[in-house]
Amino acid sequence: MAIYPTAQYEGTAPADGEYVIAVCTPDVVGPYILASGKLEAFTATEWIMIPITMIGVRLWQEQPLWLILGPYFVILIAGIVLNLWWPGRQRMNIAAWSGFVAGLLYLGSGAATLLQTGIALQAATAGSAVLLTLIIAAIQIGAGAVAVTISLRSTVPTSTRFRIQMVVIGIVGLVAWAGLIVGPLLAFVAALIPAKKG
Repeated sequence: MAIYPTAQYEGTAPADGEYVIAVCTPDVVGPYILASGKLEAFTATEWIMIPITMIGVRLWQEQPLWLILGPYFVILIAGIVLNLWWPGRQRMNIAAWSGFVAGLLYLGSGAATLLQTGIALQAATAGSAVLLTLIIAAIQIGAGAVAVTISLRSTVPTSTRFRIQMVVIGIVGLVAWAGLIVGPLLAFVAALIPAKKG
């Protein structure tokens, strides 16, 4: 997101206790961010929940929900429709469908990340943070493309190789914030459920 630093203060608190920080901008109304401290540290749960947390941040930025979730729904619906209508497509088992939908959600994350980067760049100049964001988007898109590809090529019964690939894709999704947590869970489901025709 685009952030405009307007004030900065650094000092050592003279004693332990509770402190109150007042933020006042006369005649200006709007959301603000107050960052305290310099060290960013996340628990495993906080890290995994970042995609969900960011939905709240985007809503706080007054973005409409359709804009935030739109890339996911567009890619998910288009991918399923194309798969069902593709001439000569192979019948997929339940595990393959689970991996396929996980891949579509990963692709949606990549598209959403690129969309949000574009929105931020309308208000701020590009910096090194943009490169990191583009790398994350590339990982999301790459993992999604792999998940879709191996799911479309999977055969019944589900192979051990497919299951291992899905576990790796699930882990990558959790680390790279792909698939709104549902995607990685579906990848793990694809790796674990018994092979059945679906």
